[in-house]
Amino acid sequence: MNKKPNRMAELRHELLTDLEQKVISFLQEHGVPTEAAEHTAINLVNHLADHWGGQLINIPKDYRWKLSQ
Repeated sequence: MNKKPNRMAELRHELLTDLEQKVISFLQEHGVPTEAAEHTAINLVNHLADHWGGQLINIPKDYRWKLSQ
C-alpha cells in the first residue's frame, strides 16, 4: 500500500532535530524529568528557528576555546 506523504507530517530540519535531541539528552543526564527536558528543548529550538531562521550562519569549530578549556 503506497501512501502519499502528508506535508504536515514532514520532519523538522536535521540541524534543529539534532539540537533538540541533544538538549533533551543533556537535561536528562542532569536529572531533569523527560517531559520537562522535551518541553525545554522544543522551546529552545523554536526560539532558534524564529530568531535566526533564514540567516546564513557559519558555525566556527571554536578550536581556541576548546584548547583553553
